[in-house]
Amino acid sequence: MRQALEGRGYQTLEAGNYDQALNLASRHAGHVDLVVTDIALPGRNGCELAKSLLRFQPDLKLLFVSGYAGAEICRYYGIKVAVLHFMRKPITPAEFVLRVRQVLDSEERSFLMDAEAATS
Repeated sequence: MRQALEGRGYQTLEAGNYDQALNLASRHAGHVDLVVTDIALPGRNGCELAKSLLRFQPDLKLLFVSGYAGAEICRYYGIKVAVLHFMRKPITPAEFVLRVRQVLDSEERSFLMDAEAATS
């Protein structure tokens, strides 16, 4: 995914797990336009990562990918995920880059729900 994006001129930051991603985000001086995360990460999952990052940058755009879980699992963690913001693996590089562009260009985004909505 990183290679596909960099090959088309995007600047990327890469982390292997939840803790690395939070550490990287907290140290990064620039604005992060989009976070792409697998829902299944070592340790904490991508929904938990997104929730932590959205607290610091509420306008952050997200793209979730997974070969196992669907985006509906993020609702359990209090995150509303629009259809545009989820891709089921396997994904071709061309499909991935196209979706990244669509998410970046879209006004639609994922966001934190209130606690009551997350559990209903």
